[in-house]
Amino acid sequence: MLTQLQHLFRVGNRRRHRENSNVLRVKLRTDELRRVRTRFAAQVLTVFLSGAALLFIGWRGVDWAVKEFVTENPAFVTKTIDLQTDGVLTTEALRRWAGVHIGENLMRFDLTRIKRELELVPLIQSVAVERTRCASASPSACPWPRCPCSGLAPAAATPRCSTCSTPAAT
Repeated sequence: MLTQLQHLFRVGNRRRHRENSNVLRVKLRTDELRRVRTRFAAQVLTVFLSGAALLFIGWRGVDWAVKEFVTENPAFVTKTIDLQTDGVLTTEALRRWAGVHIGENLMRFDLTRIKRELELVPLIQSVAVERTRCASASPSACPWPRCPCSGLAPAAATPRCSTCSTPAAT
């Protein structure tokens, strides 16, 4: 009985004493579950952030590639604009109505918009708009070493591309 009285009036942390004895720990299961849940949440967050970073890098990479190889590529800059008229309208008026200028990128032209705007002019009866055409007589004078439609060199048996009629470069 004396030991029980000493135990009741003991000064200090009682929990520390209990941890040393064989006491059933009820929080063991909850601590383990908390660790598992925290680890799972960290893994989900890592996968989500990695996916978002990969998507962002891919989007910026495609944006850079389109700018570098298409919209800001000096190979697609218009050098000449061939306007044909019956003589009533000047070519400068047609160019102004179409809204095209020498030095603009060829891939930025909206051909349907250009055709629509030219057809809205009452003086114009019909409009045909083409993006690019190499009309040289000799294949070596063509500015493209490869076909601009597919990027492949035309076969030797066919002197012109079947898609765009571009002369084959030799």
